[in-house]
Amino acid sequence: MELRWQDAYHQFNTAENEQQLFHQVSAYSKRLGFEYCCYGIRVPQPGSQPLVEIFDTYPPGWMAHYQARNYIEIDPTVRDGAASPNMIIWPDADAAEQPSLWRDARDFGMSVGVAQSSWAARGVFGLLTIARRSDRLTPAEINSLTLQANWLANLSHSLMGRFLVPKLSPAASISLTKREREVLSWTSEGRTASEIGEQLNISERTVTFHINNILAKLGAANKVQAVGRQGDRHGADPGAVGGPVRSGSTKRRRRAGAGFTARPARFSWARHSISGSASLAVQLTLEMLFSMLMRLAICSSFCWSFGCSFSVAVTLMRSGGASLSTSSLVRLWNDSGFAYIEFDSSVRT
Repeated sequence: MELRWQDAYHQFNTAENEQQLFHQVSAYSKRLGFEYCCYGIRVPQPGSQPLVEIFDTYPPGWMAHYQARNYIEIDPTVRDGAASPNMIIWPDADAAEQPSLWRDARDFGMSVGVAQSSWAARGVFGLLTIARRSDRLTPAEINSLTLQANWLANLSHSLMGRFLVPKLSPAASISLTKREREVLSWTSEGRTASEIGEQLNISERTVTFHINNILAKLGAANKVQAVGRQGDRHGADPGAVGGPVRSGSTKRRRRAGAGFTARPARFSWARHSISGSASLAVQLTLEMLFSMLMRLAICSSFCWSFGCSFSVAVTLMRSGGASLSTSSLVRLWNDSGFAYIEFDSSVRT
């Protein structure tokens, strides 16, 4: 079933908490033809292992069995999802690699599924998995899901991040003032309070005041720890995921140990760096521009907050009998400070 991302976006935005949002994501996965849904997010922690939150509608007993068998260590969807932005179909041609995992999943009523990963700022990683009882996916389904799973995962990850990142990593929302960042930067170079004061043309007492504020904001015991925690907040490798999961029907939290290989993420618009709060404004600007120029109706798209990529499928319509249809895959690639846009379009009249 073809779904419109705008409908999902507006509906998902009505959610008041992460449980309501996951319920809506699960409902959309059913409209795609999948009975079961699971979303997991891994949030880096300064100076500690990442925290993981998991929501699922899997059959009763599956997550407990998955945990007991420690399948996270061998699950290809976890391993490959952390290493690639591509949709993962399971079981695939390499199903013989982990026959016990797929056999057990089938015994619990999950014969086939897909997984799609998402990345956001500061290495926040998400994985959306949908599954069903029926036979393997057809080529037509795979072709349709490639785009729809991408935008559903990215949209879910972006909105889930609004609820969960502040809860799982309060330090991520801490904001240092410009002067505090300057003081901390000079501190990281080994400068004393007196030397920093001379460099910034402020008194040593003022430098000490800023340092004390920095320590309080970052929860650091000393300047060395403050420098380290600030580094963790801005792109240090957060580590991996794994470890025990508390049993429960839809929600689990854990400390990470092994599993998802992490990577830091930065995101910028070509020639113009944008903040997380500005990404939706960019998205809306694109929509209005396309609409004014070509009377667009956006069919499938999502630009997610401060992430690594997004995809857009656009249907162009013009009055007067004939129709012009263009499918455009737009992806923002994480690069060293800048991103570029790549279009893959086919046109018929």
